Amino acid sequence: MRIVGFTDLRPFELEAPLSAMDAESVVVSLDSDASAFERAVSQFRRGRAALRGGDTDALVVYNGSGMLGIVAVVLSLLYGVPLVVRANGDLFRQHDEKRAEYRRANQWARWLGYLGLSALTRATFRYADGFVAVSESLAETLARRTSCPRERIRVVAGPVTPSQYRRTAVADGTSDATGTMTVLTVTNLQYHGKYLGVCRLVDAMVELGDRRDDVSFVVAGDGLYYDAVEQYIDERVDDDPLDARIHTLGFVSDVAGLYASSDLFAYVSEIDAYPNVVIEAQAAGLPVVASRGYGIDEQIADGETGVLVDADDSTALASTLDDLLSDADRRHRLGTAAAARVAERNAPETLGPQMQRALEAILARCD
Repeated sequence: MRIVGFTDLRPFELEAPLSAMDAESVVVSLDSDASAFERAVSQFRRGRAALRGGDTDALVVYNGSGMLGIVAVVLSLLYGVPLVVRANGDLFRQHDEKRAEYRRANQWARWLGYLGLSALTRATFRYADGFVAVSESLAETLARRTSCPRERIRVVAGPVTPSQYRRTAVADGTSDATGTMTVLTVTNLQYHGKYLGVCRLVDAMVELGDRRDDVSFVVAGDGLYYDAVEQYIDERVDDDPLDARIHTLGFVSDVAGLYASSDLFAYVSEIDAYPNVVIEAQAAGLPVVASRGYGIDEQIADGETGVLVDADDSTALASTLDDLLSDADRRHRLGTAAAARVAERNAPETLGPQMQRALEAILARCD
């Protein structure tokens, strides 16, 4: 088997499982900082060179959004090679959210841009011969939102390199925390659904702050909603001591260091498929408290490798955090079990054979 892949975002997530297959793979990784036109031209040229390099069994495109997917479709048609989308997120939800966001703000040029992006992505999805989704939750969404038969939609989880997140580094940016324990969340504040998740955590931390004064809350992540998060914190926190224990760091390059310096990882989101930050935190041996759904409950065995909560109940969420912060043995047990599970289930050498079987099953249905 020979696979040619295309990605313009987080190349490790596509390269890791493909390179661990018992097959030849070539991944064309495009410059995410280049313009859409430059990326499309580069993808077409490099894709043709890769396809001329030998008989190719499948093209695999990461997420298949916009022109990345369309150029892959063109190459698939030109060379008669099946196209498979490696689906890492719910693009339907993401695009719908962005269009609604720009419509509310009367930013019609951006709204039109996302309308076009959605149309291109849907065209790619209609053409695709199959999908490899990162979670069962996303697979069901794809089956519902596309015309692809369910048997051509397979599931292979997202990869992580456990050694990258082992708790050996010391984080910067939190040394001014006045608490003796740190609750961390890492998120992408480009999306409203993730902004809402941070707000739920802030609500819980406000309640937790009424019970104890030895805990700091650190929010790492940047994006469109960063200022809105800071405003929400200002509105919710009217107690100066608590305000001094909530830190918004923005973008942080040393995420591994943040995991290393924290005591507990909390994650709430209303838009996800299989969030990388959860398995990263688990790989670091952190106990994780997270909301249900969106693929997260496929990452956590409740009560064994983490704790799943109803994020709409801030009192219950605060109580869960409080209980874990008060029980070092349980935190250690959950973190150790999570790290072992991730090392077994999400390591590239584990996912490689799964990816190969998934592609073979899809291609067999294409004959």
